[in-house]
Amino acid sequence: MNMSSAQTQPRRLDTREIKTILVPTDFSEAANNAFMYAANLAWSLQARLVALHVYYLPPVAEGLAPREFMESMQKEKVDAAEAKFQDYKYDLLRMLGEGVAMEYRIEPGYAPDEILTMSQSQEVDLVVMGTLGQESMSEKILGSVTTRVIERAGCPILAVPGGVQYQPVRHILYASNFDEPDMVILDQLLSFAEVFGATISCVHVHTPDEGPTKLDVTSLEETYRAEIAAKKIQFEVVNNTDIVRGLHRYVVTHHVDIVTLLTHLRNDQRQTLHPGLTRAFSLETDVPLLAFHME
Repeated sequence: MNMSSAQTQPRRLDTREIKTILVPTDFSEAANNAFMYAANLAWSLQARLVALHVYYLPPVAEGLAPREFMESMQKEKVDAAEAKFQDYKYDLLRMLGEGVAMEYRIEPGYAPDEILTMSQSQEVDLVVMGTLGQESMSEKILGSVTTRVIERAGCPILAVPGGVQYQPVRHILYASNFDEPDMVILDQLLSFAEVFGATISCVHVHTPDEGPTKLDVTSLEETYRAEIAAKKIQFEVVNNTDIVRGLHRYVVTHHVDIVTLLTHLRNDQRQTLHPGLTRAFSLETDVPLLAFHME
């Protein structure tokens, strides 16, 4: 269904509405790291944590394998996942006490499909996922579950690179085109940042071949004059021949803790603020990436 820009709105990420954080896991090192990041975030936001493991059973034509064999294989996968989740609960209790409520789910199927189904339900407000990042050539070539979910999810996704430890969020970068949807995102990010006492940098990377933007930065500065005066938000334009490189440079030089991007829905296809930008960041960034989507 096509939607006009006046009808489309990003799925909200108001901290007062983040009640449930979904953390898919395959129990890899990157997924385990993302779980602990999500647990700390849930503690800060007083949210419930739901861990999800999706296991795969190969399709077998009826009669080619005994039913008992398939049931045994399924039980083995479920038992192994339950044991891993008990380890999660132990680590959670050891690190954060009883400050985070956790439940887990074990489902058969194809991981991206199951994660997307849950992300599109009203039950889940935020999905936190791990990504192997720039060191993984397989992710660069084949793509990853995380990047596929980012492109199609029904709620905001926080992609956490492997090895990135949770730390209180102090500086959030929002990659901006200085157009109308920015105001919706910035209002939500201000609520999110307030929990941590963080500042927001709304940054646009200007490239030599760029056309005119839809909304002048001056208009945004006028709208958020009070927040600028309180040093909660700032607006900047940086010049670079490459958008991803320009944002990366800003992340490093300004000690950014989370990068935020907006994915648009246009012509029945998910597209990012700039083509390939979300995918590039989810595979290469060394800071968590928060992706919003247009509904």
